[in-house]
Amino acid sequence: LPLAELRREGRDRTHCGNAAFLWAGEDERETLVERLCLDLCADWYESQGVPAKRLGSVRLTSELLRQLNELAAKSDEQVEAAYALRGLPSEPLLRPEECRTRFRRVLLWDLLPFAELYKECQDWSVCLDGVRGADHEQTQELRNRLLVASCGGVYEAQGIPARRLGSLQAAANVEANFKKFKTLGALELRRERARAAWRLFAGDGSRRAGGSVETSLPLDGAAIQRGAQGVLRAAPSLCAA
Repeated sequence: LPLAELRREGRDRTHCGNAAFLWAGEDERETLVERLCLDLCADWYESQGVPAKRLGSVRLTSELLRQLNELAAKSDEQVEAAYALRGLPSEPLLRPEECRTRFRRVLLWDLLPFAELYKECQDWSVCLDGVRGADHEQTQELRNRLLVASCGGVYEAQGIPARRLGSLQAAANVEANFKKFKTLGALELRRERARAAWRLFAGDGSRRAGGSVETSLPLDGAAIQRGAQGVLRAAPSLCAA
């Protein structure tokens, strides 16, 4: 059909719109054809539990249906393994069905466009401060905030401020460091504190000199003491017991 006829078809359809709004770089003809195709099969996808109208694309809708079918075919143990591989934190009392529900939600968030993710954030009472525009980076930022809202409670219960850190990955890194420090003996812990003290005290000087903080760190007692004293003046809580 000519473009004018595609526009007319689009106006006559309930859900596909007239393509008056296009994302940057989108071709109007391709977008109209995509939305018209989606409108023809949206009800069937919706009956399968896939929110086709929110996804806005036959390709994304088909992909989500495929992923959901694969998830449904997995055993509870396989779902738990895939859940962990996705970077989602495990919980001792998390029931298998709740694990599946969360995973389905994450799969949806992975494919939703910016506008729908924004609505999800509002529904989850996620802070939207600093979100500007609808580019890839901002879209991923919304996904990170939703993941933290959904799963970050595991870290918050350990005293790790997942919401302030901004992502599950950052919270997981802090958790890993916590676990590392718990396994250290007294001497190793003092050395780690001294290294952290030296990093703050020396700043980027060692890097500018061509080395790294780790490789250029002086381990003689006097140098460590000077570094620790500098940090004690700037951040007394760092070396507190």
